[in-house]
Amino acid sequence: MDDFPIIRILVGEATDIGQALSILQAHSPLIQSGTTTGLDIRDDHASISYRVDYPALWPRRQDAEMSIMQVHAFIQSRAPASWRPEEIWFEHAPPGAAVLRRLREICGCPLRFNQPINRIMFDTAILSRRLPALTRQELSLRPYLRRQIDAMRGDIQPRSVLEELRAIILSCLGEQSLSITVAAERMNITERTLQRQLKRHDRTFRQVLHEVRTEQAMMMLRQGNMTIAQIALALGYEDISSFSRVFKKWTGKSPRHYSPEHEASASAT
Repeated sequence: MDDFPIIRILVGEATDIGQALSILQAHSPLIQSGTTTGLDIRDDHASISYRVDYPALWPRRQDAEMSIMQVHAFIQSRAPASWRPEEIWFEHAPPGAAVLRRLREICGCPLRFNQPINRIMFDTAILSRRLPALTRQELSLRPYLRRQIDAMRGDIQPRSVLEELRAIILSCLGEQSLSITVAAERMNITERTLQRQLKRHDRTFRQVLHEVRTEQAMMMLRQGNMTIAQIALALGYEDISSFSRVFKKWTGKSPRHYSPEHEASASAT
């Protein structure tokens, strides 16, 4: 991640790791378009989630592993030698034995596969770790690179309320059952404002939640390496019956009878 001068200039404005990660998350469209990145800080635990926005783009194991490991390397290079993540999730199936062994050696923490999103989790204590100042060369490049950053930022269209809500839901899948109250807090708006903005799009919070969950379920079923019970649990449903009922409402078929062919025909209509 530090190989890109623009990123070094961006995080050079931060005084600690927490500020640097917040800046990178806010500027993620500049770094890699077509992706969703989330930073979640709660109590003593923090996490960074990442995923490609196009469910049809599969497999994408190398992209996920590279992106998560870049975040890992960024924190590790600024952390004490003893620092390790608490856990790392990947949305794909476990890789071959050699790659898996190497990932475990590098990360030094539990790895979980077949998850609803790619995520690296760690203790919040590392967020207050101070960052080194920019070098003299980086400071000399700063005015030029800042102009580049400003120009690039101007080309990025702000996300709609639906896009922002979907990104928040994705970042929470598998960790907790997200409520509209929590979602509004993360969007820095009131619950009433969120409800009003969703109404303009002819949507409710529960509709968007079910849409995102169903899209993820379709992708997981297409992969074919998880049971229905595992998928229901990963997406935050209380039981299989609740998951099956919602899935059938949105797709017209139960998870057991769903197939990639059905998804292709549905998307073509």
